[in-house]
Amino acid sequence: DRASVLKKILKTKHLKVGFDPDLSPFCFSNRNGHLVGFDVAYAHQLAYDLGCDSIEFIPLSHSHLDQELNQGVYDIVMAATTISKDLLRKVTFPNPYLKVKVVFVCSKEQTKKLSNLDLIKADSKITFAAVKNTVYETVAKMEFPFHKIYQLDNFENFTIEKDIDLLIWEEAEAIAWTAAHPEFQVLYPAPSLGLENLSYPIKMGEQEFLAYINSWLALQESNGFKDQQYRLWILGDTLEIVCPEKRWSIWENVLRKWWRSFSIEKPLKSTETPIQNPTSQQHIKKPIVCHPF
Repeated sequence: DRASVLKKILKTKHLKVGFDPDLSPFCFSNRNGHLVGFDVAYAHQLAYDLGCDSIEFIPLSHSHLDQELNQGVYDIVMAATTISKDLLRKVTFPNPYLKVKVVFVCSKEQTKKLSNLDLIKADSKITFAAVKNTVYETVAKMEFPFHKIYQLDNFENFTIEKDIDLLIWEEAEAIAWTAAHPEFQVLYPAPSLGLENLSYPIKMGEQEFLAYINSWLALQESNGFKDQQYRLWILGDTLEIVCPEKRWSIWENVLRKWWRSFSIEKPLKSTETPIQNPTSQQHIKKPIVCHPF
């Protein structure tokens, strides 16, 4: 079937989104089991604007992202993907939707020791880590060619490897991750390591879909949707971005039980429906700001 991706979406009224379920604050499950985050809000808005009746979130493999995308496993990747020289040869990148800082993550006791980039480069005993097949692995090899670099399968492995001094990551995700791991801290190297461009890659050569996504992204910026979602998810204008276990509170543990004894409590409203499995299909309703709970 040689029909373009855009024509197929418009015909079937179904959008398939490649996503990473552990990419807070871009994609993650809140305590109610709802898939939420900056990219998830954008995915729902895109599906609505395309006139879709349903949206399907499909877990992606970062190391096979280009193959899965070009094979039609999903129509678009919405998972904070950095534009890299390697992927530019394999997929089509729309215009960036965010520019993010490259930062370090380290244990709190190491913060003062590892604050100056020139001193770090001069000390070859300092070790680094980056997740395999990401732009951060490339940054590590380019910026620190004389240091030992650990290649991780995922960011959580950083807590296991005791010989690593610094993890190279992106600011927003690093802040969300350290909120759930208070023994670690985000470190801003001086001088800066620069910015990375995040985009939503699509299949190579899909010019119609590319033109649509570029115009659509510009619209989200001009109509205030981008700023709204940025303040909610990236700047953390919510009670929490990462969702730890619920704390004891007088409302949850005492008053709410008393209230339920003689009333029917209305559930919290959300545009997200619970994800029963990672490829569940969801009915599309008009998107609103997604609450993290």
